[in-house]
Amino acid sequence: MNKKFAFGGLVALALSAGLTQSVAQSRFDFTGTYAIEGKNPDTSPYKGTMSITPFGDGYRVKQTYGTDSFNGIGSDVGDYFATAFVVADNPQVTIYQITAPNTLSGYWQDYTNKVEGSETAIHSNAKAFGRISAAPANNAWDYKGNYRINGTNPDGSTYTGSMILSTHGDGYRASFSSGGVLWRGVGSYISNYLALAWNFNGQPSVTIYEGNPSTGELRGFWQVYDSQKEGTESATRR
Repeated sequence: MNKKFAFGGLVALALSAGLTQSVAQSRFDFTGTYAIEGKNPDTSPYKGTMSITPFGDGYRVKQTYGTDSFNGIGSDVGDYFATAFVVADNPQVTIYQITAPNTLSGYWQDYTNKVEGSETAIHSNAKAFGRISAAPANNAWDYKGNYRINGTNPDGSTYTGSMILSTHGDGYRASFSSGGVLWRGVGSYISNYLALAWNFNGQPSVTIYEGNPSTGELRGFWQVYDSQKEGTESATRR
């Protein structure tokens, strides 16, 4: 029985100021259909399918398990791909890395569960990605802390805010405050890459960061389900 969506309860590519999102995101095309195999937090197995379709700067993502389907949003940095879903009002995040010419492997966590699940998604095209890049060194980051946020919206306007990342079992819970509004999210990571899923007025929003071990700064991209344009963001630990 599938339990991934429970009801109730991305390359060694520096994201410097000179790196545009088109450069960061043109390296791989994640479009396609995938066969999913995974393990729930209780280690029980599940299978399903995933379709990824282009949506402006990012992707729309649909996962199907039996008769149940779930719609989410995806964003990428190089070899890393992150998805966000909102299920029963709770955000759920997945972060994948390309581990073979047709394979994404990663971890997922929802807001209510402290234990991560694991997942492999195999593209229907055996050479979908053509190649894989060398995996980055695992720096065993501890992402928890208070961060100062500076970002740019899809329309070019800028914003500031604050974010708190707190340990939540295998991953993180996140709270983001800006302009008197508070959002809640959940995070999962692979080495220096952190993905966050947010509940944005009932819709999923995804953020994917690359971390700089020497400065503790996170830089990345974010996209809301109904917006075809991404924003950019940096998070600096206080």
